[in-house]
Amino acid sequence: MKLIAWLKEKRGLEFADYQSLWQWSVTDTEAFWGALWDYFGIMSDTPFDKVIDNLKIKPGGRWFTGAKVNLTEHVMRMARPGEPALY
Repeated sequence: MKLIAWLKEKRGLEFADYQSLWQWSVTDTEAFWGALWDYFGIMSDTPFDKVIDNLKIKPGGRWFTGAKVNLTEHVMRMARPGEPALY
């Protein structure tokens, strides 16, 4: 799994399998989602203040507060010349 290899290389985290990765994702939710932000290269004009505000409120927690993400920019950076960016 590419994510597990990336976490080992970039964060020094090791997971034996999907189950251990899942366990980390539910016990250290902020670190997990913060790592996904970096792994997917999410760009923001402003940095986020907090990964999640009010984790215990489900639904209703606020994710990546303070960040302003341009979704069109993300779609277009993955587009290939001559192919539709969206279907």
